[in-house]
Amino acid sequence: MCTPLQRTATVLLVLMFTLPSLYGQIIYFSNLSGQIYSLNISTCATSFVSSAAAYNDMAVGTGTTYYGLFGNEVYSINASTGTSTFIASVGDPIVTGLEVGPTGTIYVLGTNLFAVNPSTGVVTTLGALPNGWVSVGDMVFLDGQFYATVYQPSGPDLLINVNITNPALSTVVNSSLPGFLVAGAGVNNPNCPKMYWFDFTGGNSNIWEYDVNTQTWTQKCPGFPFPAGGAGTPSGYSFPFNCGVCTTDAGSINSTPLTFCLNNPAVVPFNNNAVLDSDDLLQYILFSNLANPTGSILATNNTGTFNYNAAYVPGQTYYVATIAGNNVSGNVDLSDPCFDISNLVPVVWRPKPSVVFSAPPGPFCAGACITLSANFTGTPPFSLDATAFFAGNPLNTISQTFNTNTGTVTVCPPASLPNGALSVQATSLTDAFCVCD
Repeated sequence: MCTPLQRTATVLLVLMFTLPSLYGQIIYFSNLSGQIYSLNISTCATSFVSSAAAYNDMAVGTGTTYYGLFGNEVYSINASTGTSTFIASVGDPIVTGLEVGPTGTIYVLGTNLFAVNPSTGVVTTLGALPNGWVSVGDMVFLDGQFYATVYQPSGPDLLINVNITNPALSTVVNSSLPGFLVAGAGVNNPNCPKMYWFDFTGGNSNIWEYDVNTQTWTQKCPGFPFPAGGAGTPSGYSFPFNCGVCTTDAGSINSTPLTFCLNNPAVVPFNNNAVLDSDDLLQYILFSNLANPTGSILATNNTGTFNYNAAYVPGQTYYVATIAGNNVSGNVDLSDPCFDISNLVPVVWRPKPSVVFSAPPGPFCAGACITLSANFTGTPPFSLDATAFFAGNPLNTISQTFNTNTGTVTVCPPASLPNGALSVQATSLTDAFCVCD
């Protein structure tokens, strides 16, 4: 949240975007002209999102609610409609820090820290920062802590931990900031906590990655073409971010789509090429949603064999994959930053084929041929073996192939038999996928 701005009379932000998925690495930021962009921090690619009124800072809430800071006024913005609603004014005339806490409380930071209830607009003054510190940039919530960049009367700007219970007890985290940091967002991952801060030097911003574990700054996305004014990610949002080099590899599965007959187990043709760390586990998953594998898991095991379940729908496409990551109580930790998933292979359980024979009314005369209709369920072609019985006597085996779901079978009982009834019993039936014996 960059430069303090004067009160804006009309606030209309058209934020027509949704929250990123779990696997995104997306930060939203605003430039000084009120335009909002998304930034994929892993690729440095930016995408225009919307145009809006210029504002001090922005924060990302939950669902489709976002917040903007104008002077000392806080607004909520409905991203679906683009409309904004005044929530409250805080006591400091100019504030530059805005963040949403994990419970939905809005925190606003200037000389003092304020808590704003977004539902009622009630403002609580939590207290002043120590040592004459004043917010000059953003607030960032990361792994249960609030951070902010502040000005101190003598000395360099600071990155601090904000004590939201008693702001006077806030402490210094880092005093070697790489620039005038005005907007920030967090990558909330306990194994790899990082913040991304935008500086302001009068032109375009530089992006700095701050590693909380090593307390080091690294420039990211050189040549970033925007002057950032505010930034944010959803509160508590977690990226599966790769800290350093991950060696975990879930391997691969033969990519040929799998088909199994009803009630037969599905066997995953794994290529046995996983690469695992000492604390890793490899598992197999059966899931239903190609766009959200880990969110639609139906079954998990360590063997690669999935028994048919009556809840599964015959003919519906499911998917199988291998997953690998840290072993937590006998299961792969889906939040492991080095979590890996193999290629995704379709699997379908097919119902077994069936056939129904229909004949004209009997009895029939021996020595005359009789034509029966055959109606099949399943997927052609069909290979049929059947035995005909005439007047209780078995005739020769019928072996015939059908390329559609309907056909005919002709039976010619010899004249030496007495007249009588005709029946046909299938002894084996095969369609494109299954055999019914």
